[in-house]
Amino acid sequence: MRDAIKDLKTEYGLKKGWDKTFTSIVYISEGILNKKKWSEIPDICDNPDTIDVLNNIAYINLKKVTGGSRAKVIELDEAYKIFKELLITQINLIDADIIIFGGTYLYFKNDFVNNNFKQFGSCNVFKIENKIYIDAYHPQYIGITRKKYFNDIIEAVNSLK
Repeated sequence: MRDAIKDLKTEYGLKKGWDKTFTSIVYISEGILNKKKWSEIPDICDNPDTIDVLNNIAYINLKKVTGGSRAKVIELDEAYKIFKELLITQINLIDADIIIFGGTYLYFKNDFVNNNFKQFGSCNVFKIENKIYIDAYHPQYIGITRKKYFNDIIEAVNSLK
């Protein structure tokens, strides 16, 4: 996946086919890592260098095999069963301060259990020791605006820092 992320940047922004998901990831990463508000982040098409923030994050895909643009629930269920140990090992090895589950927390809820959820609009957040965990929609979810998705996650992170 790291090689795929390195190839996402074009002179006009994000590579087509990856842009719907990764635009949100770029904005949220920029907001968290560089303490920026939505209005302070340039449009990716105007400033493709914003995409470079992806070099400072880890991205773990639950489904470890190629597929279509939309994962089917049955495929995710099967992938989690097959790759559960690998996924947990990856999360623990990366040792991130903030872990955002983009529509996948339901698979990990027994592995990262906490009943002290706080809700921030479209996402839930909790802290275990010094790590912040966020249960958010998939970054490509179309039920809310990107700005709301961004603001909810940034507010959740800031509430526990």
